[in-house]
Amino acid sequence: MNTRELVLDTLLALERGEEYSHKLIKAVLDKYDYLDVRDKSFVKRVTEGTLERQMELDYYLDSFSSLPARKMRPLVRCLMRMSVYQLIYMDSVPDSAVCNEACKLVSKRGLRNLKGFVNGLLRTISRQKGNLPLPDENKEPLE
Repeated sequence: MNTRELVLDTLLALERGEEYSHKLIKAVLDKYDYLDVRDKSFVKRVTEGTLERQMELDYYLDSFSSLPARKMRPLVRCLMRMSVYQLIYMDSVPDSAVCNEACKLVSKRGLRNLKGFVNGLLRTISRQKGNLPLPDENKEPLE
């Protein structure tokens, strides 16, 4: 089982409101107990980190995409959030691997036509990650 696919399925289930995050993450880790410790740690860290920083990740997606995160298909939105989290907060994962795996997942889930969108947006964020925009306190006080 692909660890990124587990993360994506978990995030989708959480977005549908199926369960509380801590219970669902525990259930997934218990179900796939045979996974290597590193793989289970990866699943837990990416899932929790994506949930914790969801507003920030959506802000970055909105800054670089012509399509706001709230209007993306749920599968693409969750995939983009978890991928941007990996790009920004996980130094151990190469940017090229994040982009490549996201493209594979979107194709595997039957959305091959969105592969270019996913790849382009992730590569743009990857190139700009040292200079990511922050909300202007005067223009966007809530952000």
